[in-house]
Amino acid sequence: MHSSNLGKLFNKYLKAVSRRFFREVENHPDVTFLWNEECIYNGSIDSLQPDEVNYLQSKYNIDNFKFNNGYYTFTQQLFTASVANVYVEPEHCIAIKGISAVIKESVFYDWYRISKWKYLKARLSFFKIKRLQVAILFDGTVGFNYFHFHNDVLTKLVVIKKQLTNLNVPLVISSKLFHSALFRFYYQFDFVQRNKWYVLGDQDYLHVQKLYLIKAKQFDSTALKEIAVKTLEGLKETPVSLKLSERIFINRKAKSGRYISNFASLEPVLINNGFKIVYLEDFEISEQIALIKHSRLIAGIHGAGFTNLIFADANNVQVIEIFPNNFLPTHYYWLCNSLSIRYKAFYAGNLTSEQGFEIDIERFKEIIGWYTQN
Repeated sequence: MHSSNLGKLFNKYLKAVSRRFFREVENHPDVTFLWNEECIYNGSIDSLQPDEVNYLQSKYNIDNFKFNNGYYTFTQQLFTASVANVYVEPEHCIAIKGISAVIKESVFYDWYRISKWKYLKARLSFFKIKRLQVAILFDGTVGFNYFHFHNDVLTKLVVIKKQLTNLNVPLVISSKLFHSALFRFYYQFDFVQRNKWYVLGDQDYLHVQKLYLIKAKQFDSTALKEIAVKTLEGLKETPVSLKLSERIFINRKAKSGRYISNFASLEPVLINNGFKIVYLEDFEISEQIALIKHSRLIAGIHGAGFTNLIFADANNVQVIEIFPNNFLPTHYYWLCNSLSIRYKAFYAGNLTSEQGFEIDIERFKEIIGWYTQN
């Protein structure tokens, strides 16, 4: 067998062993909850276009329309807690108690894995482990996702200010996230920079006598608006070279997946209706913010770029989010619901194995006409 295949098999074996070695423990006896509550989210805006239900029923035979298995309500557990005498591993910044107990409240994604061997090696190298008396766990890798950085990570700063006001202790962040372009963008602003940051090196394990854990509220309009206001206050003027438009269409490149396969037919329709077509990954973060902030009608394919809606003028903007019919995540429905932004979903054809989907051009023209009249 080829050596590379042997290596892959060995790594697969190590991951399997690691999963058996570590056990996630929820409500560990050493976890103390300062605040713990269940938050119920109720949808108050109708995501459907005027003809959406009839269109779906006739075209796709959907008898009982459900948006991601029902979007009118969902629940989330929120908490601020502390845990005594734990180790923090450097990749995902997950807290480990003793030899093999993973503190469940420090894990964001269920598929996160920890290397048993690296952890045991660090524990055996007693004098190489970094140590803190008290710290707050900020983030390891969740923040590499643009949406989750704003919605689940950055909002922790608001929670800290409200609930842990008297704590002047370091915030633990992974080295990779601390040096990422996204974090460095926000680090220029006082509300981020003024905190004490403890940057955990890629190979470092940290022992903390008392570690604070935070699960911030998702789609928290108060926290998101506070972040948006402070960011906009700190930004310089929009670059002169950036051409703004009251109508923008957020498109995706084919290599990114989830793209409109018949976009060549849609493009002239967008241009004729005054849309500026943008690929947000081609813009600096400050430029993305400016584009969204000055727009009044934003249409586009579901993607992380819609996170920038936190900077939009909520009272004067409308959103049309385009989905393949077999891919219906609800992130931006709930974001708009929270921020009181007028929102509609537009359903296209099924996503193919090549990650493309077709859009009904004539129907989209009708929808744009409806927006013009309303």
